[in-house]
Amino acid sequence: MRALVLSFALSLSLFALLALDVHTGLGPAVAAPVAVGVGVVAASALHGDVTWLTVAFGALSPLALSLVARRGRLDAAVALATLLWVAPRFALAARTPAQRALALPAALALAASVVAGLVVAAYVDADVATRLGACVFAGAALALASLPSRRAPDAPPAAPDASAAVPDASPPKEPASEKA
Repeated sequence: MRALVLSFALSLSLFALLALDVHTGLGPAVAAPVAVGVGVVAASALHGDVTWLTVAFGALSPLALSLVARRGRLDAAVALATLLWVAPRFALAARTPAQRALALPAALALAASVVAGLVVAAYVDADVATRLGACVFAGAALALASLPSRRAPDAPPAAPDASAAVPDASPPKEPASEKA
């Protein structure tokens, strides 16, 4: 369920960033703070917490999107912006002893960011419904790529406690004063 909610949150964030950067005539005084807020929300949602890294990387994502998109590479711009959303999770997790376990989630995040960039850039000039569909696909890819890094790498699955599931069927014990 969390992946589904995260997928739609990322989709709407990506759609909002593209609308602010590519398709609106809003001035920079309005568009910039809104874009920074959208980037911070997306990075914090992917990380699962608000930290200084999620705020920093999230705030940088619309800047990266604008700078690279202005050079004519919207696919690279979206890939870089979405990779900045995912980056805080691995920057904070790199401090743990299980760094080798982060190789697969990092590769999946990089691949999902590239896929998001290619798909969104391919449909950026399409009608609104198609653009939104491309953003939903990209958001789903990013959300699914973040799933392997949500569980501790060496932690076994939690086994249910057998003693808690079976109620105590023994007769109640009598107090010591009544036995005499």
